[in-house]
Amino acid sequence: MEPHPDRAFVVEEYYLAGEAGVVCASFVAGVGLRAATLECDPDVIGRGPGRLGYGAGPRSPYPATEAAGRRDLTRLSAPGRITRTCGGAVAASQSHAEPSLRQRAALAQAEKEAIGSWAAAQIRDGETVILDAGTTTGRVAHHLRQRSGLTVITSGLTSMLELATTDAVEVVVLGGTIRHISQGLVGPLTDLALARLTADRVFLGADGLVADRGICEASIVQTRTKEQMAVRGQRVYVLADSSKIGRAPFSAWAPMERPYTLVTDDGATEEQLAPFRSHPDVDVVVVPASREVGAPATAVPA
Repeated sequence: MEPHPDRAFVVEEYYLAGEAGVVCASFVAGVGLRAATLECDPDVIGRGPGRLGYGAGPRSPYPATEAAGRRDLTRLSAPGRITRTCGGAVAASQSHAEPSLRQRAALAQAEKEAIGSWAAAQIRDGETVILDAGTTTGRVAHHLRQRSGLTVITSGLTSMLELATTDAVEVVVLGGTIRHISQGLVGPLTDLALARLTADRVFLGADGLVADRGICEASIVQTRTKEQMAVRGQRVYVLADSSKIGRAPFSAWAPMERPYTLVTDDGATEEQLAPFRSHPDVDVVVVPASREVGAPATAVPA
């Protein structure tokens, strides 16, 4: 899409709105157009805040006008696919429901792969590590399949299945109740097992991460498990792709009361990372996200 020369706006949020390449976007106040229908490169969809040029695009069926944008928002909100906000909209799945593990696995694949590869490379032979449930920690497990002499403690079915046939890695599966939507084990039995274990490194996932509040999740049972994991390791890492930085999609929180390392991808803006860089207990690692899934990741100095 060729942007209009006088119409480039900072996008606060954007979401796939149905037809391929059509995105509902919410713009910052004061630029005249508050909501519109755009056509853009599918690679940027779901990657969080960014910058897009405004225009109809060669294949867009909608005129690039404010009125057309508002009509489109109304059309999408009627069946409950989006929720209207002041000046724009958010995806209904974000404002009302938690996405399934399968849906999450389809998002930010290159970013998660790069983060997972970097995280796995930090683990030394002979160490014991804790892997949280989730798709990004699942990529860490994937990169440990050729390793030996490790002990992996996990609450995630994804990580468990990745390592189930790796005889050289001891896998300790925490007990508990399965949260079917996230494919993770939670609850009193999970916490009881964690209380009797320690690890060299802990790798946590997140639905959202805010510097002064911690990890945001859909359920308080998840945040309780993450808090328990965080106190059982010597070093703690939070693995969060750039779409999750500074986001608070739900109401349950796991405060990060110990120093930790944030590992994210190079899609994160300096504005997103600034609160973490200035936090005395947070180290920031930015990993380049290769478009080729499986390419080795090298950290960018932060």
